[in-house]
Amino acid sequence: MNKYILSLICISIAFASSAKIYTVKDVPNVQLEDATRFVSNPDEIISKNAENIINSEIAVVRDSASAEIAVVLLESIGDRDIDDFATDLFMDWKIGKKDNDNGLLFLLVKDQRQMVFRTGYGLEGVLPDAILGRVIRNDISPYLKQGDFDGGITNGIEKVCEYLLNPEAIQEIYSSENSKPGIHFEESSVFGYLFVGFVICFLFVIWTISVLGTNKNNYEKYMSFKKGKGLTIFFTVFFPISMLLFCIIYFFLKGRLRNKPIKCPKCKTKMQKLSQTEEVPYLNRPQLTEEKIGSIDYDVWKCDNCNYLEILPYKKRSKYTPCPFCNAVTYYLASDIVISRATTLSSGAGEQTFSCKNCGKSYKRRYKIPRIVVTSSSDHGGSSWGSGSGNSGGSWGGGSTGGGGARGGW
Repeated sequence: MNKYILSLICISIAFASSAKIYTVKDVPNVQLEDATRFVSNPDEIISKNAENIINSEIAVVRDSASAEIAVVLLESIGDRDIDDFATDLFMDWKIGKKDNDNGLLFLLVKDQRQMVFRTGYGLEGVLPDAILGRVIRNDISPYLKQGDFDGGITNGIEKVCEYLLNPEAIQEIYSSENSKPGIHFEESSVFGYLFVGFVICFLFVIWTISVLGTNKNNYEKYMSFKKGKGLTIFFTVFFPISMLLFCIIYFFLKGRLRNKPIKCPKCKTKMQKLSQTEEVPYLNRPQLTEEKIGSIDYDVWKCDNCNYLEILPYKKRSKYTPCPFCNAVTYYLASDIVISRATTLSSGAGEQTFSCKNCGKSYKRRYKIPRIVVTSSSDHGGSSWGSGSGNSGGSWGGGSTGGGGARGGW
């Protein structure tokens, strides 16, 4: 029995030592070989069928939203930090369009049992670190813990694609060259334009009635209304004649849902909404900090009959994200400095400092600034994504990243 166990250990060690240790330059850039491929899977961590599914989903995102996604699955990168490796790989491949940096990289390193999402600057608003961290924890890790790499990775990438295919997200990340302002149509198309506008307005009215007619409470209805804010504004800009009145009604109803008295779930009497001054004693320190910096606005409702208290959070668009130390939405990029500038002979280095307004903790991250590459005006080659470089090959579009994203294990 001892000999058998020793043999297994020796075989495992031999197998581990035989695994290829990748550098950034060693990772196969499959996009350059085939424009329909986005998954670099040299160690066959997932099956060919899973690869095909992911390639199809990413192709839809690229065609619909212009965002560029690369998935890289490696057995080992040695003792290199996966975060630094992901940033270097992103910058080396230049994932995303150059004009708005709408690239996304998913990197998994099997022997480290770690994975990273790395976003370009243009996707940080659509895919904040908190959302990507949730995708790792809830949609990928549970499968990987069971050894189901096909299920975990396809499920995670599918979830990310759903976020990117949201109509509001598409408008934010779509390339500038494909979203130039202005509507041009012939006079004969005016009636068609008005008809489409009124149809859209009618559909919005039906949606509003369906939301108000549900059994949800006012807070849940408000959150449902909030999801339609981006589309409401978007269609009002393009169809002002038909949508302007609905837009006014929309914001009126949205405000009414937030301020309309709610019933106490205990004694069924109407609760009172406290003023900003009155609500202070009922909020804890993280909540007070979030209100002060404007990341979350809290409404405090109190029942005068039974003293029941309900605190409702309303998240606001801000530069703050959940703190990895205290979980309060008070974490932000405090500084981003260049330690050494890149030249044509060597790469540079920068340092980002992230701080928390609530717990006061901070985190510093070093990153590499790529070496400056000088090309002549007659040079038509390159390794950027976006324009084809052959009959079947593709390329990335020259995007960059500031190190945003999320990291997790299994």
